[in-house]
Amino acid sequence: MNKYLLSLVTFLIPILNFAQETSEKGLDQQIDEAFKPFSDLISNIVFFEVFDGAPFVIILLVGSALFFSIYFGFPNFRYFLTSINIVRGKYDNIDHHESGSPELAIDGDIKGTIEDESKEGEVTHFQALATAVSGTVGNGNIAGVALAIALGGPGATFWMIVCGLLGMSTKFVECTLGVQYRDVDEEGTVYGGPMYYISKGLKERGFVMLGKIAAILFAIFCIGGSFGGGNAAQSNQATIVIKDLLGIESTSAGAIIGIVLAILVGVIIIGGIKRIASVTEKVVPFMAILYLVACLYIILSNFSLVDDAIGLIISEAFNPKAIGVGVPGIVDPVAGVIYDLMNLPVWKEVALKKILEDRYAVPVFLNNDANCFAKGEHIYGAGKTFTSFVGLSIGTGLGMGVILQNKLHNGLLCGAGEIGMVTYKDSIIEHYASSLFFEKKFNTSAKEMSILATQGDATAQQAYHEFGVHLGNAINNINYMIAPEAIVLGGSISKAAPLFQNSMNETLKTFAFPKQTEHLVIAISHVKGIAILGAAALCVE
Repeated sequence: MNKYLLSLVTFLIPILNFAQETSEKGLDQQIDEAFKPFSDLISNIVFFEVFDGAPFVIILLVGSALFFSIYFGFPNFRYFLTSINIVRGKYDNIDHHESGSPELAIDGDIKGTIEDESKEGEVTHFQALATAVSGTVGNGNIAGVALAIALGGPGATFWMIVCGLLGMSTKFVECTLGVQYRDVDEEGTVYGGPMYYISKGLKERGFVMLGKIAAILFAIFCIGGSFGGGNAAQSNQATIVIKDLLGIESTSAGAIIGIVLAILVGVIIIGGIKRIASVTEKVVPFMAILYLVACLYIILSNFSLVDDAIGLIISEAFNPKAIGVGVPGIVDPVAGVIYDLMNLPVWKEVALKKILEDRYAVPVFLNNDANCFAKGEHIYGAGKTFTSFVGLSIGTGLGMGVILQNKLHNGLLCGAGEIGMVTYKDSIIEHYASSLFFEKKFNTSAKEMSILATQGDATAQQAYHEFGVHLGNAINNINYMIAPEAIVLGGSISKAAPLFQNSMNETLKTFAFPKQTEHLVIAISHVKGIAILGAAALCVE
């Protein structure tokens, strides 16, 4: 054991040293940026929106679950007690097939059945249950639920319950197909899962090639999905908790924790299903008890509010309770009045809050759009690990939202952070560090210029080099005024970061206090519609 620990420490020391030597970017940030193109591609495919912002995958999952529920007569309700009895082993004797010739048996097992010497398959009923629960109950049930309620309000709980009940039918179909089309080799080892029932099921219906292709695609997508919704989400949540509990500030902490988790998981899964089952049967009961105890404690501690909570869940499930709005201008969040909307000159003093409340009969919350961007990043994005940071939205204009000590700093009339209006050269910073720079100097859009630059156009590349210098100067001004822990770049132009990052970083080196910029984290926003999420969060403060 000691030699394994020594090897692990030896492996981690270079990483720790590298983390200390990295000045411009932390190891975690570098890894995030390296995987970002891949994760963005997968996200755009999986969450492709078809209508009214509804992702195709949600429609597919809910639609399939509803179909299975109706087609099989709602097995999620009818077979609930049966499922418990199966796990208890009540039907074990039924599994012992007596049909067939004994001479066909191999080591006591009849080919095509699950029976082996243990009379329990490769793993026990409880081990199978524990393994299934370990892959089902986790990050999505805790952090995912909290995120859904934060975004959709208490009413989201109702729809999550409905989708969970319907999803039981999908699980019923998956498990049934898995048993129907499994294989058992001569040693009694069981092989099964979607790859098997997809290929074998479609083969029975004459679609041999389609079955093979679909099975291969599933295996590929399963591996790809594990990098995002699987191990990445779980390890990221674990990292945040561990860093907060231990007060770790290292820029490589996430990478180190991820490596340790990967090693521990690897030791388990490489041992196959029997080792996985052996571990889960010990860990899952503890997890389940802790889960239930925590839930009971929260419910009992707030028992007087349970009836109110249920009432809110039911009422808000069918009736929206609030509207959050982000606008690019000066806003009175209390009165709900917009002043001097830059892109709409006719909006000089518009009581938008009253207009919307009269129209929809629900409370309306207003704030500056850049502030909404920063709030969204603080709750759901790259800024959630920082107590003080700046969200810099780079698009048609240059907007800035400020988070100080985990609080959104609005300033008077939500005007804090108007960095774009600060005097710079012969004009203002916004004319040099937004799309206006490309429009005014090159008579084209930032997007068109980025396309040319990626194609190797020297003029376009030089344009983005200059843009990076101007943006770097803007960030230097922000550092002088606020000295944040991090700056999160968002907006349409942030997607072209590789084109201006080098010149921006070189400009940051001209800052008078290099120790400050040495610890400054520059991150790129990666959550789609993050400003909308920030506006929604205004309703649940």
